[in-house]
Amino acid sequence: MNRRLFGFSVAAIALVAVAMPAAEQWTGWRGAARTAVSTAAVPATLAAKATDVWAVPVGIGHASPIVDGQRVYVFARKGEQEVAQALDLGTGKTLWTAGYDQPYTMNSAATSHGQGPKSTPLLAGGRLYTLGISGVLSAFDAATGKVAWRHAFDKEFGPPPDFGTATSPLFDNGLVIARRRHQRRRVARLRRRDRRHEVELDG
Repeated sequence: MNRRLFGFSVAAIALVAVAMPAAEQWTGWRGAARTAVSTAAVPATLAAKATDVWAVPVGIGHASPIVDGQRVYVFARKGEQEVAQALDLGTGKTLWTAGYDQPYTMNSAATSHGQGPKSTPLLAGGRLYTLGISGVLSAFDAATGKVAWRHAFDKEFGPPPDFGTATSPLFDNGLVIARRRHQRRRVARLRRRDRRHEVELDG
């Protein structure tokens, strides 16, 4: 299980390094516009066989890497921690790493899903936002990895969904929007700067 997810993470990073030019900004799930459409120019010719520019072990999980300028950001699990990382796009060198303890027990019906995280991170306004499998929403300084604020929704709103939190955060008009609980349709919107709750919808 871990080996399969781990391999996927490494392959994704290598693909980004090969395929994404510096001008392409892929700052969240399905890209900046959430269309899953790249605007990058297609090379006139392609190699008969793709080769890795670099490959770096980043952990396990389902979260997609994102790209901004010359940086790749990833969010993954390493042991009992959920870890955000910034890597150099050209070399794969680690620029910063920031993790926090987050043990997670899988639902017996979802052991094949792994321990996450599942949510793709979001880059907006110079900050990287991550949503962990138990509903921990974090804001990191994208340049340094310093934690700006963190909300532990598992403690504020109760346990996560049966199979873990999987939706990726959104950014709109100065608000970070994160869907926390699927069963109760719990949505939290927070001010980007001060993490203050703006709206909570329940049911």
